[in-house]
Amino acid sequence: MKISGLVLIALFAVVACDIKEEENVLVLTTDNFDNAIEDHEHILVEFYAPWCGHCQAFAPEFEKAAALLKERNSPVVLAKVDVSAAKELATGQKISFLPTLKFFRRGDEKPLKYNGPRRADSLVAWLNKKSGPPSIEVHSVDEINELLELYRAVVLGLFRYDHGRDDFTAEYTVTEVKNFVQFNKLHVVVDFDTTVAKIIFEQRVIREFIVLFINYTDESFGQLKEDFRAVAYNNKGKYLFVLINLDVLAFLDVFKYFSVDYKEGTALRYIDMRAEDAVKFKYDGLDYSAIGVCNFIQAIEQGILKRFMKGEPLPEDWDAHPVKTLVIQNFDDVALDETKAVLVEFYSPLCFNCKALHPIFDQLAEHYKDNADIVIAKTDAVENEYPQFKFKRYPGIIFFPKDGKPHVYYTSDMLDLDELIKFVDHDGHPTHRKIITTEDIKARRAAEEKAEREALEREKAEHEATERKRSDDEASGNGNLATERTGNYLSASDDGDEKLKDEL
Repeated sequence: MKISGLVLIALFAVVACDIKEEENVLVLTTDNFDNAIEDHEHILVEFYAPWCGHCQAFAPEFEKAAALLKERNSPVVLAKVDVSAAKELATGQKISFLPTLKFFRRGDEKPLKYNGPRRADSLVAWLNKKSGPPSIEVHSVDEINELLELYRAVVLGLFRYDHGRDDFTAEYTVTEVKNFVQFNKLHVVVDFDTTVAKIIFEQRVIREFIVLFINYTDESFGQLKEDFRAVAYNNKGKYLFVLINLDVLAFLDVFKYFSVDYKEGTALRYIDMRAEDAVKFKYDGLDYSAIGVCNFIQAIEQGILKRFMKGEPLPEDWDAHPVKTLVIQNFDDVALDETKAVLVEFYSPLCFNCKALHPIFDQLAEHYKDNADIVIAKTDAVENEYPQFKFKRYPGIIFFPKDGKPHVYYTSDMLDLDELIKFVDHDGHPTHRKIITTEDIKARRAAEEKAEREALEREKAEHEATERKRSDDEASGNGNLATERTGNYLSASDDGDEKLKDEL
């Protein structure tokens, strides 16, 4: 009888892949390790040595875990490798203490290490989490009781949905799934409070908001809420609809941010937070029914409304003092007047340095009081929004030259009268300082980001070099893995924190 070469090869392959089993645990060697990893979707491998005391103590628990998994028809297989007989394999797996448990899942780039308690129940619970779905849907009390028999602890979630089912349709990435879950755990209309605020503004699925401010004690609240909910259903996935109670004075900062006076009653706002600078629109109508809200949304989408920016009312005496007072309403007319050179201080009312600068600005204005071409001004940058100007801290000072030339940031830390006079006299460009323009600031930021990237790359390279050296040391016999009882061995403390010890 003749046997072809291909048949012989096949027969030898079967023999080579035949893996011995002890107490439901596969016995792996250097020859069959790779095949075992490839053939099993989920496999947990214990790297041990027969002479290791901790390995000997853990062996009964490991075998018990294997029996439990087999009894429950788990897809997870347990295996073990005697590192004293598989030195090269242990070195390749970077085993530096015993026992080491690695969980290999098909499709993962790297195995997971198990560092939990060395008990069968803990190990099985961990493997169930890593190999099964993150949650299990139950339909009866009996199913819950079955879970209680299998696990030491069970977290049961009871969910009520006000908008039916949501299906995930984006690309299956960790980020997209997190965004999907984070967003869809919210109701179609969200009742604003301090606990939900972080979820609302940190979720990245919907960054456009329709916000209705209303007194929950008003007689019209019930009907207006239903109308608001109806509009939300029709625009689900486009905007996030939020209700804020005007009766809750703890939300005063929120009212202030949206320029809502709680004493004046119901208000409607839109805010777009997709870009770095939030864009807001204000509803000036009086109809807050479904029709009124829909008309507001339609006007936004058609580009009819003008962007709303928070601003103080124009003071009657804004021009009565040497330092002019600017607000949103008169800022462009004064600061961007091409016939004047204008120096503006952007301040915060609570800023100590701003308070210290005010008298210096008064002196500066007095210095130029007879020069009709120069204006010294200030504006409250908290009560008036200027998204076109960026400051890392207050006060911020900007010089607006004549003839429509680009504005210049004052970047010196010396906030004294002489320095400011030089800054103004040289058209925002002191002779002893480099000219700092908006483009300079952008270039500086780009250079800082590049430096950060290069530092990270250097750190990564150093880390990789260290890892390579450690691997080389292990391969040359200088590693920590020992294979003889008379030498050093690695063991683990009872709390799972592995330390190198000397047996002798």
